Amino acid sequence: MTDQFRDRLVGVVLLLIALAWIAASIYAIPDGYSGSSYGPRAFPVWLGVLLAILSLISIVTSLRGGQQLPAAIPSDDAEAIAEPSGKDELWAAATVFGFLLLMLGGMWLFGFLASTIILVAFFLWFVLGSRSVLLTVLLSIGLGAGIWYGMSRFLGVYLPTGLWGI
Repeated sequence: MTDQFRDRLVGVVLLLIALAWIAASIYAIPDGYSGSSYGPRAFPVWLGVLLAILSLISIVTSLRGGQQLPAAIPSDDAEAIAEPSGKDELWAAATVFGFLLLMLGGMWLFGFLASTIILVAFFLWFVLGSRSVLLTVLLSIGLGAGIWYGMSRFLGVYLPTGLWGI
């Protein structure tokens, strides 16, 4: 199987999944009740539309002959890059699981907004190694406040305030 055929096949399968997802979202999820154009169905439908667009891009790219990207590393240095070990993968999985547990406890105590800002900043700084204080602060506040505002304003889903009411 050639790379172009594989890309076409994956693109067609993802396009069919996207169309089925859009149809199921429209059929199974009720429209908004407040007369707004945004409702519970908007987000799932747009995710399906995004998947359909990306799969169409994949199909068109493979039909046009694909795009051959240069090798990321020279072939003589390929042996210098090691595959991640099982220990590294276990550490990554444990870190994500620990983050989810901290998020669960943080939402119960502090609420969604405060716990998201604190934990995203912690994750960026200590786990991912971000050393830009401005970037860490802006990303954590932007992500937490953006999700909180979008969920409450556009979807009418009010996130937990926690024991402290934050």
